[in-house]
Amino acid sequence: MKHLAQANQRPRDRRTQPSRQRILYARVDRLEDAISHFYNVINELRERVSTLEKKLKPLVKDDWIN
Repeated sequence: MKHLAQANQRPRDRRTQPSRQRILYARVDRLEDAISHFYNVINELRERVSTLEKKLKPLVKDDWIN
C-alpha cells in the first residue's frame, strides 16, 4: 500500500501529457497516410498490369496460331 500512497502524492505534470498525445496522434495520422498511399500505389499497379495483360492476350493467341 505504501507505493500507492507515494504514487498519489507525486504531482502530475499536466502540460506534458497533451503534448505527447498530440505527437502520438500526429504519428498515427502519418502512418495512416502512408498506408493509404501504399494501397493506392498497389491498386494503380494492379490496374496497369491488368491493362497490359488485356493487351497481350491477343498477341499471345496470334503467336500460337503462326
